[in-house]
Amino acid sequence: METQAVEQVVKKVKPWKAVVIRVARNEAGDAIRELLVEADVPVLVNTDWNDIFPHWLIATVNDEVIGCLNIAPSKPFGYMNFLCVKQDVSKSIRAVAVKKLLLTAAAQLRELGSDWAVSFVENKLKSYRTVLKNNGCLLGPQGSAVIKRLRV
Repeated sequence: METQAVEQVVKKVKPWKAVVIRVARNEAGDAIRELLVEADVPVLVNTDWNDIFPHWLIATVNDEVIGCLNIAPSKPFGYMNFLCVKQDVSKSIRAVAVKKLLLTAAAQLRELGSDWAVSFVENKLKSYRTVLKNNGCLLGPQGSAVIKRLRV
């Protein structure tokens, strides 16, 4: 589905309702890979994208994958990485997709026993770092580490 169709759906439905987050099934592996390639994330040629369940969340609008986030639960630190949303979706859809992906990932990591959520965001991606900070994350003073407390 093309992005124009996504925008038409959004015009009929508010962005918060239009964006649906779910755990990616193995069939979504190629769509996730395409998103990452489109965002210039180095994806290894010999990487198997057919066995990704349950380690990825996807954001969809009308069943089109528009965003993704990798989660890796562990104790005490769980990890969220490779946050990616299609470049050609509207700013409102992008904002909702990012927020919903982050909220869902934090909830899943907490449910699976993680006390903290850790992410690594390149310093050049200032807009993502700002979004994470605005959603309660602590930014590392010099590196790319971002951390959020999930349990009190």
